[in-house]
Amino acid sequence: MSQRPDWDPGWNVAFHAAFPMFPLPFMVPGWSRTRSQAPLTSSRVVFIGLFSSTVLYIVAFWFIHPPGGVPAYAALIVALGIAMHIALNRVVLRAMVSPDVEAGLVPVFRTAGFIGVGLAMAVELIAIVTTFFGAPLWVIVLGAAISVGGLWRIAPSQWVFRSCDDRLQAQGKAIRMTEAWRRLLTDPPPQAPPAPTP
Repeated sequence: MSQRPDWDPGWNVAFHAAFPMFPLPFMVPGWSRTRSQAPLTSSRVVFIGLFSSTVLYIVAFWFIHPPGGVPAYAALIVALGIAMHIALNRVVLRAMVSPDVEAGLVPVFRTAGFIGVGLAMAVELIAIVTTFFGAPLWVIVLGAAISVGGLWRIAPSQWVFRSCDDRLQAQGKAIRMTEAWRRLLTDPPPQAPPAPTP
């Protein structure tokens, strides 16, 4: 596993921003406060919330779901999971590397990621619906595992950025996703034009 670049604030900062009530002993306070509002960190905070919600759904239905159920619903959830991963490959991940200019990579990554979140979370939500028709509780656990796998494939992580770089290189493009995010986080924002004189 390659080392995280210096410009990447890391997932620890995102976790601290998502759950400030749980301070982490290995955080540097001033550094974490400074970088917790970075665009990359704010995107990761969203995904941390999504990952957490998959677990909270299981906990909630653990207390209200009756024992037993119809295990055949698991086949439906598995089929939906396969369809979801195919859609991520053919729609979401392909769209993430569709721009021809570096300035368009990050906005398209975020837009495509939003679509991917809907596809990934739909599996667990449908699994929850099946419990109202007799599916056992572990079908929700199965749906949650599949949803987490889908979220991990589109999360704003260095692994996903490098995967996008490989796809861009395979297309013969010179632009790179990692460089686009680096510029967003490290380059100074463009200066506003001067106000017109009266």
